[in-house]
Amino acid sequence: MSLSNAIEASLGTLWNEDPRYFRIPERAFGHRVENVFKQTFLAKHPDGSFNLAYARYAGIIGNNFISDAWRPRSESGAGEALGRVGWGFLARATGDAFDEFWPDAKRYLFHRKH
Repeated sequence: MSLSNAIEASLGTLWNEDPRYFRIPERAFGHRVENVFKQTFLAKHPDGSFNLAYARYAGIIGNNFISDAWRPRSESGAGEALGRVGWGFLARATGDAFDEFWPDAKRYLFHRKH
């Protein structure tokens, strides 16, 4: 994962991609879920637009193929690496969902009345 982040950060800097997740807490639930999936595959650029997150793709794909170099033979190969790529994007979507919804859930769950 750290190799993936290093690749994404390095290339993202060169390509002006902002890897951060941007919440939209004021929007309806469905829009927020859509935002999670949108930002899993798209990155924000300096002009405010969202475009394909090429650095993220390079990071997740590169990390999983490079890691074959130190994996046992039973866990390495193109098919296994592609499977890990899918898990990498799922992990990204899960993290984005946590970033989107946890602040509200925390406020609801741990709200104390004085």
